[in-house]
Amino acid sequence: MLGRIGYEQVETNAHGRVVRTLARESAIGGNHLHLTLDSRLQKVVRNELAGYRGAAVVLEPHTGEILAIVSMPDYDPNLFAKGIDQVRYTALQQDPNKPLLNRALYGRYAPGSTLKPILALAGLEHTINPRRRVKCSGSFALKEEDRVYRCWRKQGHGAVNLIEALEQSCDTYFYHLGLRLGISGISEALTTFGFGKQTGVDLASEPDGLIPTADWKQRRYSTPWYPGDTLNASIGQGYVLSTPLQLAAATAALANRGRLVRPHLLRGVEDPETGEIQRPAEQVTEVQLGDASQYERVIEGMIAVMHGSHGTARRAGQRLSYRVAAKTGTSQLVSLPQAGEAAQDLPEDLKDHALFIAFAPAERPGSPWHSS
Repeated sequence: MLGRIGYEQVETNAHGRVVRTLARESAIGGNHLHLTLDSRLQKVVRNELAGYRGAAVVLEPHTGEILAIVSMPDYDPNLFAKGIDQVRYTALQQDPNKPLLNRALYGRYAPGSTLKPILALAGLEHTINPRRRVKCSGSFALKEEDRVYRCWRKQGHGAVNLIEALEQSCDTYFYHLGLRLGISGISEALTTFGFGKQTGVDLASEPDGLIPTADWKQRRYSTPWYPGDTLNASIGQGYVLSTPLQLAAATAALANRGRLVRPHLLRGVEDPETGEIQRPAEQVTEVQLGDASQYERVIEGMIAVMHGSHGTARRAGQRLSYRVAAKTGTSQLVSLPQAGEAAQDLPEDLKDHALFIAFAPAERPGSPWHSS
């Protein structure tokens, strides 16, 4: 992208006056970069995240253009423009809020229940009956381990079908589904949506994330895979790790009904002399999971999250003039019995993470920014 430095070599007399020009080469300006970022949207998202630790990514689902990408807290990049001093750099490094970490790109977190739409799609692919009801009493007894796994709603959700399980984010329903799929089925479904590998974004050092398998656990920890590990994976917990960018790309694939588009920041490179713009080639992968009717059924459940009478995000959807397909999620960092205290009393770095994915309008994703 760099241009070429120009120069002029001259001969001068004793008074410093130019006698003649010996050589000259004109400077050539560099190419202009056009980015996909929308400055207005970037500002809105940054203002919404101010004062929090977190990340947000907004994509145009059909092209993969990154319209906004924010990690908070951040730092003033002007500090590095002329060389930052050691005192300030050490302060940034030692800041417990980690402002040097771009959470959106490089943070790896358990995605929690935001994975449930993909696992629901995998269940439909494996011929589960979406109308079949599973009783949730607030807990799930795993006989193989003589252990009880809890649903987030202590009193339970009653008997729920697939749509209602997505709407209310019923863990017990997905425990049953996870055991039916097995860790191989869970891993296969998540991998085909781009989890556990780089998205291919045009930025350096992108991490892979992690989608566990029985073989991986044996190699990593020299221990077998247990049914309880499968239950944890079925609600996006345990060993499962994802970056916010991976989660946004997978959400865009749901919005596209099975087209996984590579996210990117570069819209094009313009030649300043000709005005010609070279655009990067679009990279699309067809997700080998689910058919059109199965996508619509899962998206119906995601719409109920925002607009259903029991939706976990119904308050956010009350006054909207269009329908949003969404999924909430909570990532638990430590169990309360292990912590030995109430959730509100936990140290800040041990409190649960809140997650949210969405695209709108649900029927045909787009917005004033054409974003998801």
